[in-house]
Amino acid sequence: MNEIENVYGETVEFYDLSALSQIGNKKIVLNKFADMVKDLDGIILDIGAGTGKTTIEMANMICDKEIIALEPSAYMRTAFMARLMEHNEVKERISLLPIDVGKYSFRDKISGVMCMGVLGHLKRDEQEKLLYKLDKNLNINVPILIELLEPKFLVAPVGSRISVATQGRLRYETYITDIKQVGMDQWTWRLTYKVFCGKNIVSTVDSLMSWNYQSVEKILNQLTKMHFRTAKLSETLLLAIKAR
Repeated sequence: MNEIENVYGETVEFYDLSALSQIGNKKIVLNKFADMVKDLDGIILDIGAGTGKTTIEMANMICDKEIIALEPSAYMRTAFMARLMEHNEVKERISLLPIDVGKYSFRDKISGVMCMGVLGHLKRDEQEKLLYKLDKNLNINVPILIELLEPKFLVAPVGSRISVATQGRLRYETYITDIKQVGMDQWTWRLTYKVFCGKNIVSTVDSLMSWNYQSVEKILNQLTKMHFRTAKLSETLLLAIKAR
């Protein structure tokens, strides 16, 4: 089982809960992205679809588009399929493939690409290969929506609580319990997930996360040197449109 699956095997139940604070702003951006792709021919490609939350959100925004979702982690796919079965209105338009983008054939015509929280899992040369592969295989005016890591996590003090959410009687909290820079752009975090019922701790899970951080500006610069028009949407979101 690969490294990503081992990490997500421990933390997949906390994945969506720890990201709840980001949903509002992201939904506004997703709506704008949906407007851009709705009149273009082809599928939407979701690279690294995770638990499927963003995938299903997009499917609900565009009722006549097929979405191909790529997710190599078996744990993430399990969560994705469980969620998808609750959405009869979109499940016939979403295909979840158990592969990463390196194995995707690009035979389908594509109207838009979502790449949410994926680049940091890749080394710098792998990031460049992915962007060049998109440049090679996309038609003019096809947009790519890219989400990167929050830069505040690079300077967060050890012990910081970075998320809190409730579910029924339970409260889920996420803490940074260690952080190290292990290379020029490579960072590792030890995250601790705590589940409380009232004041009592029900469970605790520790997980080590490795991330290759590139700022929005660096990715924008790389895309601009290729065949893309680019725009910075926030500190974590950017848009690239195939120009030629």
